[in-house]
Amino acid sequence: MRKYSLALLLLPACLVYACGGGDDSAGNDDGGGGSEGGGQLDGTVGNPDGTVFGVDGSTFGKDSGTADGGAKDGSGDGSKDANDGAVVFDGNYPYPLPDGAVAVIQWGGTGKTNNPITDVEFIDGLQWVPQFGAVLVSDAELVGTGTLYKYTIDAAAPVQLPGYGINPIGNALLADAGFFSGSETGKLYFSPLDGGPPVVFSATFGGTRYNQPNDVVVRNDGFIYMTDPNYSGDQQGGTSVFLVRPDGGTTTVVGPSAAKTEYNGIAFSPDQKTLYVSITNDTFGLPSNIMKYAVNADGTLGVGANFITADGGTATRNGGVDGITVDDAGNVYVAVVGGVEIYNPAGAFIGFITLSNRNVSSLAFGGADRRTLFIAANDPVANDGKSALYRIYMNVAGGPTR
Repeated sequence: MRKYSLALLLLPACLVYACGGGDDSAGNDDGGGGSEGGGQLDGTVGNPDGTVFGVDGSTFGKDSGTADGGAKDGSGDGSKDANDGAVVFDGNYPYPLPDGAVAVIQWGGTGKTNNPITDVEFIDGLQWVPQFGAVLVSDAELVGTGTLYKYTIDAAAPVQLPGYGINPIGNALLADAGFFSGSETGKLYFSPLDGGPPVVFSATFGGTRYNQPNDVVVRNDGFIYMTDPNYSGDQQGGTSVFLVRPDGGTTTVVGPSAAKTEYNGIAFSPDQKTLYVSITNDTFGLPSNIMKYAVNADGTLGVGANFITADGGTATRNGGVDGITVDDAGNVYVAVVGGVEIYNPAGAFIGFITLSNRNVSSLAFGGADRRTLFIAANDPVANDGKSALYRIYMNVAGGPTR
């Protein structure tokens, strides 16, 4: 029996009604600092020293032919070089960004029309579903009713999933069973992979509706972690990270925190022993950072520690961090204003994918060999239908194996 069996056995008990309840647990304090920065040409990928991956591969890294001192062939021990402080990469994995790589638009980006390829306001919630051979993309309408698409690589158009007028935001796969979706309506939904409609799985904590379940991740045993910022109203008296168990019982594992401390993106390390949570403030320019927490066997979290801070030199370009994903090597990919930043597991900045004039909201690995990084990007000034889905082929895989 697969290791997901516990979750699959317990899920049906709560799929027929909204589950809630549980106990509060001690929260953790977080902090950060603001930043600004620039970037390279649209769709290029760059090194920490400012060089750009040219289309001919001629500017891969420093003079040694490495990326910021790390061996291009992947040799090294994952430590920093004592001589110059440059990053040396884990010998089991190559440097994640390939020579000459360019992020290419898959759909969208041409303005709002009645065509389902471009008729989106704000895309988010990327999640590769191997059973579909496609990536889920939420159209998180800020005004009106959003919906959910699935997009197959190089398809002429995405397929809109029926019954998803629930303003979905983040999506997370539960093995072979289905996927969870956070919603601006204050609910966490579950959708079976067999095509059944989304069903409310959890809607309240302490007798009160959630603020706005946002990004979601699922542990192998079916434990669900979701961020609950208050962009759509403060119902919970602050923002939190919740643990929702397979039976629907809910516990606060981070927070509640002040209104401007918006818990947003969330992701596990490959071994699921570390949970990363991004903190995005509701006004860009205020402190933003990513926290990391040790994950205990019972699902609770240890005391948080700062992973990266928006300090302008090695972190977010414009003070806003959003979605997070992690590759098999443990490198952490961060959606920011202007592109995607990449950090090694120690928190060292190792690369940047520039998407000029774009506010990146969500990231997900997928594809047949799990090496395609999907990027959801939106207009940072106005949500005017100029959203676009990009993809870039990476040297390291990530995301669900099935």
